[in-house]
Amino acid sequence: MLPVKLLTVNGCLGFHGFPASSCFWVTIAREILAGHGVDYLLNTSTATIDETRILLKQVGFKKIEIIKEDDGHHVPWEKAKESWISINDFAPGQYPHPVSNVSPEIMANCKKQYLARIEELNTEKGVWNDTSML
Repeated sequence: MLPVKLLTVNGCLGFHGFPASSCFWVTIAREILAGHGVDYLLNTSTATIDETRILLKQVGFKKIEIIKEDDGHHVPWEKAKESWISINDFAPGQYPHPVSNVSPEIMANCKKQYLARIEELNTEKGVWNDTSML
C-alpha cells in the first residue's frame, strides 16, 4: 500500500474545533466525571484560540488564522435537567462506555453535582448552550 500524502509544503489545513465553553451539558458532565476518575471524551474542546494557535505553531504551521463562529441557544430548564449522561449516551471511540463501571452511588452523586452546576447557569431564558466553533 502506498503512503498517502495529506499535507504539502505551503498547503492549507482546515478544521473545526470546540471552544472550552461549548456544549454546557457535556463540558460540565465531563469535568464532574473526571473528578471521579472517569474519562468521558465526547465533545472535548480544542482549547482557547490562543492555546490552539500555540499548538499549531508547535507542529510547524506558520500562517495561522483562527476564526470563531459564535453560535448557541438557550435550553429550557426542564430540558437542561434531563441532559445528564447515561450509559445509553453516545461515547465515540470509548467502548465500553466510560460510565459502564461506575457505581450507581457515584453516578447519583455526580448527577447531583451536575444539577447544582447547571442551576447556577440557569436564567429566565434557560441555560445557555454555546455551540460556537473555532
